[in-house]
Amino acid sequence: MYNRICDSQDPDYKLKFAKAVLQKDFVILNAEEPLYDFLGKNSASFFNKLIRPDCEEEFLFACSSMSPGDTYSIITFLRDKNDNYHPVDIHISKSRLFENGDWFYTADIYSIDRIETSFLTSQQKMDKYRMFMEISGVVYMEFWPDTGRIVFYDYMLRKSHILYENNIEKWHEDVKTFAVDIDNNSFEIEQWYESLVNLDSQFNCTVRTGFMNANRIPETLSIDARYISRHNADVIVGIVKRRDITQDDIPYYLTAAGKDAATGLLNKRALIEYTNDTLGTASTKKYYMILIDIDDFKSINDTHGHLMGDKAVIVLAESLIETLDGRGVVGRFGGDEFFVLTEDIPDEQQLRLFLKAMLSKLRYNESLKLGSMRFTLSMGISQYPEAGRKFEDLFMLADKALYIAKDKGKNRYIIYRPELHDSVDIVGRQTESGVFPAYIKTLKKVIKDIAIGKSTEVEELLEEIRSAFGLGAAAVYDTSDYNAITYTKDFPQGLMSVKFMGNASYKALVAVDNVIVINNLDSIEREDKAVYRKLYDAGCRSYVSVFLSDNTGTEYIFVFYMLGEKHKWSSVEIDYLTMLSEVIYGALKK
Repeated sequence: MYNRICDSQDPDYKLKFAKAVLQKDFVILNAEEPLYDFLGKNSASFFNKLIRPDCEEEFLFACSSMSPGDTYSIITFLRDKNDNYHPVDIHISKSRLFENGDWFYTADIYSIDRIETSFLTSQQKMDKYRMFMEISGVVYMEFWPDTGRIVFYDYMLRKSHILYENNIEKWHEDVKTFAVDIDNNSFEIEQWYESLVNLDSQFNCTVRTGFMNANRIPETLSIDARYISRHNADVIVGIVKRRDITQDDIPYYLTAAGKDAATGLLNKRALIEYTNDTLGTASTKKYYMILIDIDDFKSINDTHGHLMGDKAVIVLAESLIETLDGRGVVGRFGGDEFFVLTEDIPDEQQLRLFLKAMLSKLRYNESLKLGSMRFTLSMGISQYPEAGRKFEDLFMLADKALYIAKDKGKNRYIIYRPELHDSVDIVGRQTESGVFPAYIKTLKKVIKDIAIGKSTEVEELLEEIRSAFGLGAAAVYDTSDYNAITYTKDFPQGLMSVKFMGNASYKALVAVDNVIVINNLDSIEREDKAVYRKLYDAGCRSYVSVFLSDNTGTEYIFVFYMLGEKHKWSSVEIDYLTMLSEVIYGALKK
């Protein structure tokens, strides 16, 4: 049994990093002070004997396998002066030193405990200072001499908002161009410029210029700056106080009036203005607009009371801010409606990871602050620039995706895709019965087309269904050979045959109503890895299969596929897909 303690349990444990030189017999020839302090009396021991006994053989094997010049990284446990073991990462190298040809080891020792603790401490400090920066009401300046880049920004919702960014020479021109009383003001302007390019250790100045506000109205700026040279990076940082700027000169989303009173998030007007300003300066950068509704919020208020409903809103706001972590802005339109504009989430894979992390954070915060109460979210997502370049365009399509998510059963997100969702009609959005009207329209149209003989081509009918339900593909299979007899356009070749659906073990899954619902392929993988690989390689992630037969024994299988992403099928979708299958089956039998 070996003792192991963490930094938080031992106030004397101060090792973060240390270097050591070891003789070939592992005697410590030389070491830095933190290592001697860590080892105490044990520094006289052979270094290999300070490795936890069950790890010593691995350490010795690695060292014996090395040639001069090699460097290995070894994760192991090292004994301290109190005979407790700590996890360390040792980067050990083999070198020649002595004239007689003897060699030695150099070891860089990193404490894993302290790395983790230092990281968490740094994160806490960063969050704290971000909050200080947000409430300070000043502008921050950074000048990087290596690149000549100068930037001015303030902080909002733990995120920097850039007010001005350019190279130092263009900035110098702009400061002079938008200055007032240039004859009396030029000395201060040149002093500011020269202090920057000369990397003065610290300086103060006051100028009147309008380079930093959108209207280019001159304002009095007081600058207090310091030069920092650490970690191979030179930078001048400073604070800029805006002495006489009025509220009219500040964007609405940076004012107190632009904040939602309950959550501190941006309100609707602020969100619209911020989004238009941000997209107006965007180029090829990817943005995602996410509209979020709390599912059945009225029921939460009615069941748990309005106070609990207010707490739910605050918990969601906190979860969004914590997970986004400065990579965009969060706002509240009112009630249970929230808005996110991401700015540093580069692709859909990262977007899905963000949503997964956000929902996990929400579950955690619920358990801390809402007792046993839980709620789910419906989300609609559009992306810039594919879905539009203005707030109105992105909002309309994200709103459309949101209502598709709700009508598919809630508790999900939909990323708007024109090939799947353009034809979806959300006029009226929901009928009194809560059923998505496109499903009703599709059912009526299919019945009507078959009844009047307008269309008996099953492929055309399947295309109607695919469009209305946002499917990836659909097909009808004949159970005589389990090959597809008709299917939608661009149908995956790997799904042309589904012989596994004829297996007795698979048919045992068929419910009383002759339907099999697969929300993800996990159950398939457990039963038959070959079938799982076949479906997965074809792009299938979820599907519904409807088995239909008549008294002659003729049997068909209607299968509706989601490609590329998992899908939780709602009871409404299943019921309507079953009814549509039965209608088309009737046409096939004529």
